[in-house]
Amino acid sequence: MAVQVLDWRELCRDDVASALCAGCGRAQLGYFVATSGAGRWHLTQDRADVAIAGNSFTAKLYQGGDVVLSIRGTINNGKVRAVVTPHASDDAPRKLAGSYRRTRWRDGPGGREAILLTEPDQPGGMTLGLTRELP
Repeated sequence: MAVQVLDWRELCRDDVASALCAGCGRAQLGYFVATSGAGRWHLTQDRADVAIAGNSFTAKLYQGGDVVLSIRGTINNGKVRAVVTPHASDDAPRKLAGSYRRTRWRDGPGGREAILLTEPDQPGGMTLGLTRELP
């Protein structure tokens, strides 16, 4: 499948409204979180509610019906910085950084938006991805 990768300046001009584009409101996305510990990776995936205001965003990540993580962050020129706060845990908030990308399929309608975050300088730290399919 052929893809077209758009840079940040093109995102808000696209004819399909982008929930991750500045000022576009709310969307439900899928997520995964991977953290390392005791010789293995712990993986979680489910749904996330994301709200956008300007270049800032917040997200609530669910497991079942419970919020397990909250995120506050910014998206500037495709670069993402965020603080992830665990719920029902005594783990400290984590600072993550990464990138935002929006891809449109060239051979038909649709595409995908994604954010991928990692803990800088922490190879065994948290890795977090948010994604949604575009119509």
